[in-house]
Amino acid sequence: MWRPAHLRDEWLQRSTRQGPARPEPQPHLRGRVSRTVDGHALLAATWGSLAFRKDIRADGSFHALMEQGRDRLALCGSRVGLHLTYGTRSLTISPADECITARRRARELLLAAPVAQVFRRLGGDLEETGALNPEACGVRVTAALLAEIDGDESAVRRLGRAVMAHERALTGARLGPGGEAGAVRTFAERVVRASVDLEQRVMRSSTWSTARAAAALDWALQVESATFELAVLAPSAHETPRTWRNP
Repeated sequence: MWRPAHLRDEWLQRSTRQGPARPEPQPHLRGRVSRTVDGHALLAATWGSLAFRKDIRADGSFHALMEQGRDRLALCGSRVGLHLTYGTRSLTISPADECITARRRARELLLAAPVAQVFRRLGGDLEETGALNPEACGVRVTAALLAEIDGDESAVRRLGRAVMAHERALTGARLGPGGEAGAVRTFAERVVRASVDLEQRVMRSSTWSTARAAAALDWALQVESATFELAVLAPSAHETPRTWRNP
């Protein structure tokens, strides 16, 4: 059919003849839990240009480092509290501290750290897909702690509830022969027990409180301690990096 020249296809911009652009594919998360030469557990993971490393001790205390290029954020946790470091700025957050100013400074620090926002997006992606294998769970614990510092006061409780609701997800993807199966079952049992305890401690509290913050930190340290035990009991099973994809 004849069409006026100004309406012919060859005169139309290319963008009007193409379908919508395809969304960029999500990065694949690669991670592993292993034992270090000094007897600690190490969770190492990458997600696109984001690198994550977390050194864990037997009591659950940890040092987590998030890196994207030269942008670095460190989060340390122990019974004393949480410690954030970004560039030359650092601050300590104690669960017993009711000071609103300290929490506001922590949120300002996270807002100034682009790598923190990327890591929180990773945590949100894992929460959406329900990933709960040991490596993903370790990433989600740190992401939940950052989320609570940043104002999402139910992040840790949601993760604890997800653990109780989908207990089999903690072991299903990792069960193998012999000692590995037993080690992963032990990990799952400890994480579930910690989650039940968390729910019992916070079920009567609908808003943030120092007691709730302390319960969230205790839960995180118990999960980290379970991860340490997993690395010690089945070190050979976690030496090879594994990739899991989001559905």
